Amino acid sequence: MKTGRMLAALGCLTAVLGATSCAVSPILNVPGGDEMCASVLTDQAEPYWFGVPVSNPGQRAIALQAVRLGEQDHMVLNDSYAVPPVQQSDGTTLGVGGMRDPAKENPDLWAGRQPVDGYMLAPGTDVFLTLALSRDAAETGRVRSQVITYRVDGELSDRQATSRLRIILTEDCQTLNEDA
Repeated sequence: MKTGRMLAALGCLTAVLGATSCAVSPILNVPGGDEMCASVLTDQAEPYWFGVPVSNPGQRAIALQAVRLGEQDHMVLNDSYAVPPVQQSDGTTLGVGGMRDPAKENPDLWAGRQPVDGYMLAPGTDVFLTLALSRDAAETGRVRSQVITYRVDGELSDRQATSRLRIILTEDCQTLNEDA
């Protein structure tokens, strides 16, 4: 009986300490929802680029390592980059939403792109993980999550964050019914 109580107490202490260390250690902030849709006709060239905003609210640098699709249907990840936001002369910040051809649509923003692997996210900064997505043979492709692997400065093990940004490529976003 005493052994059972001691194990339960040890489990509670571990849970409390774990929660405390999680609360004070830096984490990568990722989208918890929202949806982006691009209307792309079947005969149009793909991929289509989407930006997933992530930020470092902590006090230590974060080294990004990889991004991959999580839960998805009929979608292919062709390429990815880290694209820092650009401060405009009018004080606004320009970031990546959805774009057909980022190099043509916003060359200043696209010129700042860097590989995801090794991108250092300083404390208090943000970046867009820009994904080149295309559909397989389906008319509609959906991504419901993106998994980002990173390492906090000074730590020996990787961490993962899962963005819940929903991304859709289809022929007509206006008539799309997500529940269908």
